[in-house]
Amino acid sequence: MAKKKYVVDGFLFGSEAEAEEAKNELNGVNYMKSRTDMSNVKNVFSAYNRMNEKGLFKTPIGYNYLYSLRTIIMDSGQYGEDEVDDIKVFSGTGSKTKVKTVYKDADSVFKNHFINMIIVNVVLVLILVIFVIISNNSENINIINYKNRIDEQYKAQEENLAQWSRELELKEKSLEELEISIDGE
Repeated sequence: MAKKKYVVDGFLFGSEAEAEEAKNELNGVNYMKSRTDMSNVKNVFSAYNRMNEKGLFKTPIGYNYLYSLRTIIMDSGQYGEDEVDDIKVFSGTGSKTKVKTVYKDADSVFKNHFINMIIVNVVLVLILVIFVIISNNSENINIINYKNRIDEQYKAQEENLAQWSRELELKEKSLEELEISIDGE
């Protein structure tokens, strides 16, 4: 598989994103070339200072354009070496370090959140276990022990009714015997 090449204006870039940024800078350079009178050194000097101070360019295409403006300014002889600022070149390492630091900070924040969530979940599980233990041992009927409690209540009532029924039968027999003895006399 052939590696895709990202070439913009004779410069080879390592990624599509860098090539895209270079294309944008090339469009900006072409726009500035069309808008700036290169024969007027004061205009060139003003444009150079503004673009350099703002750090508009980050690819070799933009740096090349700034260098050509600086050469025009220096060759004119109107400005000295100390009057013309050096071109500000920003390497990607500073931003990568910053991004790595941000990711490390984000990782530590997420790690802290994860640990906190684990602690909260453990506490909630413990509370749930305590609720189950309390509800199993309580005298009140609840959703966990309702069947056993209702069965126990019905058995107790059934035993009471059976006892009452036996007592009632005994009393009926004694009444019948009493009636027979009264009728028999």
